[in-house]
Amino acid sequence: MGWFLVVSICISLLLVVYVGSHLLFLFQWRQKSRFFKIFFWLGIIVSGFALVIGRMIAASGYVIPLCLSYLFAFFLCLFLSCLIFDVIILMVKCLTGKLMSFGRKSQLCFLLLVFAIFGHGLYMANMPNVVYYKVTIAKPSYVRDLRIVQVSDVHISELTSTAFVEGMVKRINQRDPDYIFITGDTLDIRLKPFIDKNMASLFAKLKSTYGTIIVLGNHEYYGVAREKENSEQAIVEAFSAGNMLVLKDEVLYSAETDSYIIGRRDRAVDQLISARAPLSDLMAQTVSTKPIFLLDHQPYDLNEPASAGVDIMFSGHTHGGQIFPVTLLISLMYENAWGMLQKVINQHQFTSIVSRGYGFWGPPIRLMSRAEIAVTDIRFQPE
Repeated sequence: MGWFLVVSICISLLLVVYVGSHLLFLFQWRQKSRFFKIFFWLGIIVSGFALVIGRMIAASGYVIPLCLSYLFAFFLCLFLSCLIFDVIILMVKCLTGKLMSFGRKSQLCFLLLVFAIFGHGLYMANMPNVVYYKVTIAKPSYVRDLRIVQVSDVHISELTSTAFVEGMVKRINQRDPDYIFITGDTLDIRLKPFIDKNMASLFAKLKSTYGTIIVLGNHEYYGVAREKENSEQAIVEAFSAGNMLVLKDEVLYSAETDSYIIGRRDRAVDQLISARAPLSDLMAQTVSTKPIFLLDHQPYDLNEPASAGVDIMFSGHTHGGQIFPVTLLISLMYENAWGMLQKVINQHQFTSIVSRGYGFWGPPIRLMSRAEIAVTDIRFQPE
């Protein structure tokens, strides 16, 4: 967590200087009184460091104030608007050779842009999309077709409303799933909000033919490492109360579909608690001629499951970047940052499906990465 705090402080400092100086220039506030400038920079600093302040409050065991989350979200919209205006200024200068002047119309356009981005970000975070994938597995099964509905990264915290989860459950049930896969970071860190808001009763309303399978993500294990009441066993019991089967480095054989489902502990557990089981040990408990599904929160190394003989790997974690320009960085960090990717290794077709996530982390907005539910329709090869 130390490195994250240092990086966050450095980035926040750069953003504060960038946004503050642009606002002073755009609204011609440089000539204002010293008293005005002091309050102006205090407001910009608090806004720019709202995420860092919130994380420090959370690390101390307290609830992050809702205003800090929205304040930082609005600050990011200010930053993006300044960035867009810089591009416009550069284009005007290249085309006309003159520096663009700013009056009340320009200032009004800037404010409209800020609120438009903010409103769009709220919409993208709270109105999830449903994405569909079709995969053919060249193996026989007891069923001809299988529909898997996947959600990931719900990030339930003190700020999460029951209506938010109720809406998720309703949207999932409308898809008529055979299996429901929840691929980690269901909790933001603490288990307490899940229990206090009786979220288990809401998850218990999920309806599918064969059940709900869930794995833990890095945020669950962050909580396990930091707080005593967040033990791995306590999380398993809380999820089990919601009729969810938790797989922790375990292999489930489905007699109904003649297939295997492997659920791995998140790779963060290696640094926080203990080493997770090697995938090779888990694959040894399967039969390679039968369909094999893998639930692993982070899509870190796709060559390993592809070479091991996994047919489809379901992941989350990336949020699709959540907010531009992080979306660009995420696409460089992962072979499959979101969506579906297929590759053939040793004449075996492997499919990776990475969800952008249903919830959000940090600021309650999404830009160029909409919240989603993933529906995968699978066709098997007849015996």
